[in-house]
Amino acid sequence: MRFHEIIKCCKWQAVRKRILTLYGSQKHNLPGYKIVFEQLQNMQPAPSSDYMLFITTESWNGDEWVKVNLRLYKGDDILHVTDFMPWNEILAMEVFTDPRKYTLSEIVAHVLFDITFWGFSEKQMEENEKKLDELAHDSRQRNGDDD
Repeated sequence: MRFHEIIKCCKWQAVRKRILTLYGSQKHNLPGYKIVFEQLQNMQPAPSSDYMLFITTESWNGDEWVKVNLRLYKGDDILHVTDFMPWNEILAMEVFTDPRKYTLSEIVAHVLFDITFWGFSEKQMEENEKKLDELAHDSRQRNGDDD
């Protein structure tokens, strides 16, 4: 299934419950998640995407956490992050995960948590990407690594 198909199958209350269960410290951000959820449900997905969404569970030192990564359809096995990816393209991506491990509302909760790391709107995300690029540029200049 593509992410736009998954999110359309979900009700906000189920996703809200999953966010609170999985990311309890995010309770104060629920209004932002709800806005993004509603935007994604109403947004037209891109015609296609070169990426697939992978949702996996990783463990380290006895702790488990969920990772949301991207992988190109063709090419390398390198995992990419969702940072700064246009949301309409996220909607077009095929989702790969263990269906016995995650409900549809859990998938949506994990993706919402991941794609909103840099902001609760694409505009806010773009502004943060620009700030990050400027910081990286300044750091390269200070270190004499500027191209």
